[in-house]
Amino acid sequence: MSGRHLAAALGALLLAQPALAQTAAPQPTPAAPTAAEPFARERVVRGAATVQSVDQATRQVVLRAQDGRLATITAGPEVRNLAQVRAGDRVVVEYRDALLLEMAPPGSTAEPQAVTGAGRAEPGQRPGAVAGEALRVRVRIVSVNPADGRVTFEGPAGVRSLVPQDPRVREYVAGLRPGDEVDVTWVEALAISVQPARGR
Repeated sequence: MSGRHLAAALGALLLAQPALAQTAAPQPTPAAPTAAEPFARERVVRGAATVQSVDQATRQVVLRAQDGRLATITAGPEVRNLAQVRAGDRVVVEYRDALLLEMAPPGSTAEPQAVTGAGRAEPGQRPGAVAGEALRVRVRIVSVNPADGRVTFEGPAGVRSLVPQDPRVREYVAGLRPGDEVDVTWVEALAISVQPARGR
């Protein structure tokens, strides 16, 4: 498993645990956008767990959630500096995602773009990892159902249909018309760090 995939798996494990402290960064609530204006949204979710035990031979780390529930992960060989992790340390995960919707300039063309990246701690540093990706595609609106907010669009993967869950996205989509072209940019990033227990 690559470092990027391990970071994603660990992040999913920690952030999916309802018992972990999760906080969404406060975001301003701007007025609902219209389709002619760009729409931007960023979310931040943080989670943390305490290291209960580390088995250096099997590389298994037991994490304790705030309510006492335990989860065990296995750190693959790509995880550097595991020997520095001790019981009482905190594993902190931060997940960010951002969405940008912009009306495409009439008559312009745009090819899909994708960028991915990952990094891990250098030898001698405390264990940690970062991973991220960005995707930008142009879609053509096929239809918008005002009753339930469902939008059908055509993009590089063919025709898709979805109901946006974010009320602000639904409001933006309601202003779109069949034939409109929208540039969609999606960015997500995950950072995992280990913080020493107090007194160490």
